[in-house]
Amino acid sequence: MAAGNRDNAQTSHLVSVALGLLVIAFAARTAVVIGQEWREPNYAMPVSVVAVAAFCGVLTMVGAYVAARDTNGLRPWLTVLTALLFLWGFFTIFSIGLGLLLAAIACLVIRLRLAGHQPLVQRHFLLGSGLMLSAGLIPLSALSISGPVVECIPGGVQSSVPIWTLFGSASGRSGMTSSGSSVSSQQAEGRVTVGGTTYGYTCTNGRLTSFQPG
Repeated sequence: MAAGNRDNAQTSHLVSVALGLLVIAFAARTAVVIGQEWREPNYAMPVSVVAVAAFCGVLTMVGAYVAARDTNGLRPWLTVLTALLFLWGFFTIFSIGLGLLLAAIACLVIRLRLAGHQPLVQRHFLLGSGLMLSAGLIPLSALSISGPVVECIPGGVQSSVPIWTLFGSASGRSGMTSSGSSVSSQQAEGRVTVGGTTYGYTCTNGRLTSFQPG
């Protein structure tokens, strides 16, 4: 029985280490990609978003390292899973969100029951590593799926609302508005306002040829 428990603990620890390495790699790659997107004009990304991404990347990597060192199984990762399910459950409330919220509640109940069987000091340590990991990974994963403000495609223009505009930019303004018109079948022009700044863009043959403020 004791040998079986040791084997289970070792397996859980190996899985936790593997998850930690994957999350660290994801955080590093996402921070680099966001830095590259900041250099692209059609992302219209303020430097404050890059700073937040860098901070969240460091927080995620530290949290993943601490969680991977833990020898008490996957409990910190269950905290992260619960937080992610709640987040995406609210974001997708009109589609699959209800199912995700129910799964999040179930994970939360399991996590609280597991915490009840731990010593107080160990409980605080695991809760701290899980919250640190969640605080970094959740905003970083949200930023990672944010696309360009304007993307030229064959036959038209595709626009999207950057997720950081939902929380306001450095200027304190949020949201996005856009308008456009087709000059010809090969060229389209328009204007888009992001975070209080208006940009004019031109797409030619499915390629962005101009994106400038004003």
